Amino acid sequence: MLEFDYAVLSRNNPTVRDNIVELRTEVSETIAGLLDQVLGDLLSRAAEQIGADIPTSRELADLVLSTGIGLGVRRAVDPTVSVEPAIDILTSAATLVAAMR
Repeated sequence: MLEFDYAVLSRNNPTVRDNIVELRTEVSETIAGLLDQVLGDLLSRAAEQIGADIPTSRELADLVLSTGIGLGVRRAVDPTVSVEPAIDILTSAATLVAAMR
């Protein structure tokens, strides 16, 4: 809840807002880097195979980060909101990636 309140209050303080954006960007880039290490060229090979665009590791990283932030906000309001569905999706995705490698 503190993080959410801090983010809301930062709207009127460009320095704090810029710091939050920079931190989020760094976290997203870290996640994308980890995804690149785990996935290698799997995303580009899959895109070629199906002939369609597939999200990049950066886009997937933003999705993971946004999901975590969204769940954090929801749980701040309602602590009964479960994180299990998000964990299940990430576990399933990891299993799928392992099977495709």
